[in-house]
Amino acid sequence: MSAPVFVLHGSKGGCGRSASAVILATGLAALGWKPLHIQVTLDGVPPVIAGAESVPFRTAWVPDEDVATYRPIMNAIVQHSDCRAIVVDMTRVPIWELVLNDPAVVIFPVRREAYEIETALIDYRDFDRYLRSKGFAPHPWTPPDKRHRPKFLMPVSWPKNMSDDHVAAKIAQHDPEPGTPLSFLMPGIPELPEDDLHDLINTNRFKCSQTIRKAAVEIAQAAINSRD
Repeated sequence: MSAPVFVLHGSKGGCGRSASAVILATGLAALGWKPLHIQVTLDGVPPVIAGAESVPFRTAWVPDEDVATYRPIMNAIVQHSDCRAIVVDMTRVPIWELVLNDPAVVIFPVRREAYEIETALIDYRDFDRYLRSKGFAPHPWTPPDKRHRPKFLMPVSWPKNMSDDHVAAKIAQHDPEPGTPLSFLMPGIPELPEDDLHDLINTNRFKCSQTIRKAAVEIAQAAINSRD
């Protein structure tokens, strides 16, 4: 697969995963990447954006009961083969085969409450362990198909007056495995007006404010650069 894949994962509901995925896709579209946004939906929960009008990117959704393997997600990607970037809003139960079979960047949104930080860090470290269990390693001499997949903690809704270093230090205080470096996707997604988010994340009509567009472009550029 030539198109970069960005997988957003968070095991806790309300972690900002779905909103972050839409914002990332919005930024990629503004940068000309022609993205596909795929949401894996929980049972009985409608997709957040796939049915809305005027969305500036392609959309698809897969019910989580259909995702016993990564193949339904891959099928959605194949059906939109002209898209130049893929954003996957992963369900609470990750399908990591998608990441193993195609190089991807895995992004863990981190909101600022202590329990949300702790959950995101557990998810991040669990993914680390999963990669190691499959023989992946971060060493430069590791064959390319067995190198660690890029993974990042992405701050969401942290105060704009906090520096990136301050945010990273606050998050690291809750790390269950201190001493092992953490990777961050900065500047993250700042606090955004609730009304603007409601206009963006709704099932009827897509509407993006200038404030959200600016944040979306910044995080999309950071995500693209993270693959280097």
